[in-house]
Amino acid sequence: LGTLAHAEWLVGPLFAAIGLFAFARVLRRIEGREGTALAALLLYGLAPFTIFLSASMMNHVTTVTWLMLGTWALTVATATNVARVGAAFAVGLAFACAATIRPLDGAVFALPAGAWLLWRARHGGRHVAALLASGVGIALPLIALAWVNAAQTGDPLRFGYIEMWGRSHELGFHEAPWGFP
Repeated sequence: LGTLAHAEWLVGPLFAAIGLFAFARVLRRIEGREGTALAALLLYGLAPFTIFLSASMMNHVTTVTWLMLGTWALTVATATNVARVGAAFAVGLAFACAATIRPLDGAVFALPAGAWLLWRARHGGRHVAALLASGVGIALPLIALAWVNAAQTGDPLRFGYIEMWGRSHELGFHEAPWGFP
């Protein structure tokens, strides 16, 4: 999207701001002490890691933002015993968007969230609909990812960065793009 707008430099700061907003929403739901919530928000927003990466073109900030949005949606979806289908859809959508950027990070958040929604689905009715909605939310970005990967690399499960930098850049620690481990 940054390339389409000819403003790649804006993606990091924009997503950092959205992530900060989402984290503030999560804190409002889970932390009753305002001072503690504010301290946590300031610590995240002013952390050198957050600032440095939001000024770069690396994918960490966009991933964290999607994870924060998914976490916020999960706090909404599970706040009461009433099933919230729209919030459950947003959980799946946000965690899958994170997975399109950093697959393992998205999975680490999506699996426990899915288990939680599955546990709630034992009540039947709208809880089952919420679980299914989260599955649809997960499927849409992953289908788009598979389509893009297939168009770029000829394989829906092969990422462009692996095509560009080689198999040593799959999940986990790897060689730096400039050659040394």
